[in-house]
Amino acid sequence: MMSNYIKVYGLSQETCAHLAALSKQRYGKTNISLLARDLLLAELAKQSPTAEPPTHSTTTEAKTRLELKLPPHIAEYIHTAAQQGKMSPNRRALYILAEYIEQHPILTDNEITALYQSNVQLGTIGRNINQIARHLNTGEGASLTQRQLAELEQIITEHVKRVGIIIQEHRTRQEN
Repeated sequence: MMSNYIKVYGLSQETCAHLAALSKQRYGKTNISLLARDLLLAELAKQSPTAEPPTHSTTTEAKTRLELKLPPHIAEYIHTAAQQGKMSPNRRALYILAEYIEQHPILTDNEITALYQSNVQLGTIGRNINQIARHLNTGEGASLTQRQLAELEQIITEHVKRVGIIIQEHRTRQEN
């Protein structure tokens, strides 16, 4: 099996020297990768399923660039999923990682577009329901009762709000 690797950018030579010394002290050899791997695995072990997922930063802090070597079947999966979602493979891989870490699904651009269109259509339906309700209020006959219309309007309003929140979270995630 191919080994995966991650490149870490932004460490000064002085920091690397300190890490090498720490690795020498712990393992008897100056292997920063071994030290980093053990620290990362220890951090993962500390995480519990009920832990609060990390929040997205709203600041303009620098993003970390990672490079992964993937087995062919995983790379093919990411490329296929990226094509289906009409996004780059890097972005799709980022979404998969974020979805796993935050433990809630992250929608693709296609899914967000479908939600947006659904919201527009539901808004139109809601306006039509309001027109029917006005006719009922003026005494004109209709096959639906006012209570049924009010319940339906409430359901649609709540759905439109939820979809709006999902779309906003998606936009925030893209900005970060």
